[in-house]
Amino acid sequence: MTRVFGIEARKRFYTVRYIRLPDFLLEIEVAKRESNYAEALNKYLKLTLLSIDEWLLMKLNNSEVKHVFELIHKHCKRSSTIFCSQFREEGWHERISSDDSTLTDAIMDRITYDF
Repeated sequence: MTRVFGIEARKRFYTVRYIRLPDFLLEIEVAKRESNYAEALNKYLKLTLLSIDEWLLMKLNNSEVKHVFELIHKHCKRSSTIFCSQFREEGWHERISSDDSTLTDAIMDRITYDF
């Protein structure tokens, strides 16, 4: 279904990107090591529609939680995001395993409430 939304958005000249969460996290970790973090993150922020597949397929570690927060915080303020998950929204909080529960709460707030 998410691909259909993406195709329709492209037909209307929106900028769209589909990515698996594990691929995003790998890409952003490599970019961070190579001192290209801001550049790697910015390419996602310019999109009108971001579709994230395999959302929370695996629990996130603390570093991944920070990357996801930065993406969600900056992208959700200006554009739309589709989250594709095999888990119900009610279980997402526990899958975002962070030592900082405030950060987990902040991610969930930005996803589930109007920002």
